[in-house]
Amino acid sequence: MSIRKSDGDFFKSHWDKIVALGGVAVLLGAIVFKVVISSDGSEGGIVSGGAARARNEDSKNNISALEAVFGRVSRPEALSEIPDDKKSFLASEFRVSCSSPEGRGCGRPIPDGLKVCPHKDCLVKQSADVKVIVDADEDGLLDDYERKFGLDPAVADADADKDGDGFSNMEEFKANTNPSDSLSHPSYLDYIAMAAPLKQEFSTLQFTGTSPLGDDFRYYFKQPGRQNEVDRGNLKAVKGGEISNEVSNKKDLYKAGYIVVGFEKKTVYRTLAGGMKLPKDVSEVALKRVSDGKVIKFVIGAAKTPTDVQATLSCDRAGVGSITVVEGQKFKIKDEEYVVVKILGKGNGQARETVMVRNIKTEKARVIEALE
Repeated sequence: MSIRKSDGDFFKSHWDKIVALGGVAVLLGAIVFKVVISSDGSEGGIVSGGAARARNEDSKNNISALEAVFGRVSRPEALSEIPDDKKSFLASEFRVSCSSPEGRGCGRPIPDGLKVCPHKDCLVKQSADVKVIVDADEDGLLDDYERKFGLDPAVADADADKDGDGFSNMEEFKANTNPSDSLSHPSYLDYIAMAAPLKQEFSTLQFTGTSPLGDDFRYYFKQPGRQNEVDRGNLKAVKGGEISNEVSNKKDLYKAGYIVVGFEKKTVYRTLAGGMKLPKDVSEVALKRVSDGKVIKFVIGAAKTPTDVQATLSCDRAGVGSITVVEGQKFKIKDEEYVVVKILGKGNGQARETVMVRNIKTEKARVIEALE
């Protein structure tokens, strides 16, 4: 906060109070004078009616003029700003500029000692420390800040983006970052948006059955998209091995991109007419995706298996287009790297589709709701 303090001795510092008291004294004297004159008129013999009325009218005019003068000195015109080179003796003893520790204050004069700016369109919590605030070009950026980071204090450039990082000089000022360095800026995390709806991805790999193999099984799979290939889309693997066509000719070797990591035998029963129960094999094989290590369970006989929920993200501040992400995926926006922690659809108390994204370096996370 910058102090607006009147200079001079005791007389100058309290001039407004002295003037006000003097005005009161003059007004009281005028009233006493009027009473005395009125008394003389009643006791001094015969006075013509016209002369008496003229004298009373003059007294009223004098009193009105004194009241007007007293009103002006007792209620001085409010000052929106007090220039340092034109300090006024009508200013209160201490008047400071509104300012917060982050420099977000409105800059208008306020009484010293307030914890919150009294202006309704500001209401910013005030800084505990008193400091000089100067903004020569009145663009909202302090001169000290502009000089420190290579801006021109004489040019109103709050809306410009000097370093081209997608944030204006004013946004960088509020975030206390360097507007002249493209690597110093507010976090893009706060400006990431998510588009609705979410998209569900499926795998066409089918789990078709097992055969005993020692203490475990051999697992069989089919991929209909490869039915015209040499292997007819028939694939197999053992636990810990990657699903492939297992041909000896490396030229025709195909790997599905999954490793068998587990198996659970499951059976459900469907009740038929007459109470007879028909068993159905719903065993599950757990496959780990080679590309990212994600484990997905495939039910025997299922035509397709849900694998990923995709979310579409964008960040207009970085000037990048939309990107499609899944849980666990890492992505970059210019110099910042992020990871998708969780993607949730509607339902179970969830009103909107959301995605949680975390900044890998700062570990700051944010839940982003889909724009509908």
